[in-house]
Amino acid sequence: MDKKRILAEIRRTTEQNDGDPLGIDRFREETGIRKEDWYGIYWARWSDAQAEAGVEPNRFGEDPIEKDELLRQVALLTRELGRYPTKPECKLRKRRNPSFPNVSTLRRRLGAKAEQVSRLKDYCERHDEWQDVASLLEHSLPDVPPETEALPGEDAGLLAGQVYMLKHNKAYKIGRSTDAARRYRDIKVQMPYATEEVHVIETDDTVGIEAYWHKRFASMRLEGEWFQLSASDVRAFKKRRFQ
Repeated sequence: MDKKRILAEIRRTTEQNDGDPLGIDRFREETGIRKEDWYGIYWARWSDAQAEAGVEPNRFGEDPIEKDELLRQVALLTRELGRYPTKPECKLRKRRNPSFPNVSTLRRRLGAKAEQVSRLKDYCERHDEWQDVASLLEHSLPDVPPETEALPGEDAGLLAGQVYMLKHNKAYKIGRSTDAARRYRDIKVQMPYATEEVHVIETDDTVGIEAYWHKRFASMRLEGEWFQLSASDVRAFKKRRFQ
C-alpha cells in the first residue's frame, strides 16, 4: 500500500467528515485501507498517520471543546433561528464561524438529535440568560425524532442484534451491532491496548436499548459511546441478558 495514497485518503475523509478525522475501523470501511497496510510499516500509531497527513488527531479521552461552551454556541444559533438548527444550518454556521462545533462533534458529544435538544434545554434552564431559548425548545421537542432515531443508512424500525459493553483501561463503551462478535474484533484492531468484552444483551430493538443505557449513564459520559462507570453501574448492565 502506497504511503501517499493513505495520507491522501486521510485528508479526503477528514474533509468529508466536517473536519473530524475518522477512527481506524470507519476509515477502513470508507477506503478499504486496513491497519495491516500501515501499522509497523509507516507508523506505529494511527494518530501519527493523522498528524503526518496534516489533520488534528482525535485522541481518546481528550475533551477539546468544553460541553457548556458547545451548548452555548448551539443556544446562540437556536436563538437566531427561533428553533433548533438543522444539520445544513450547523454546517453553514461552521463555515462562517470556525469556532462553531462540527456536526460530527455535536453527534459524538451530545448524542442523536432528540438528545441534543434535551441537553440544550437542560443547559438553558440552568442559565437565566438562556430562558428564551429554553422556551423555544419547548416547541421543538414534539418535532424531534425519538431517542431511537437510526443512524444514516439504518432502518428506523426495530433492529435485532446485540447491545454490548466493552472495557478499555478504566472506560466502558456501550454500543450496538447486528453482530457483536465481529464488531468487538473490529474495535480491538483500533485500540492500542487490551479491550475486554464485559457483557452482551440480546434484543430485538438495538437502537432503543442502546439509547436507554446511554441516557441512563449520560452524566458519566466521557465522549461518544465511552463512559466512566462505577462497579454498580456495570452490575446493573450485566443483569440484563435479554431486553
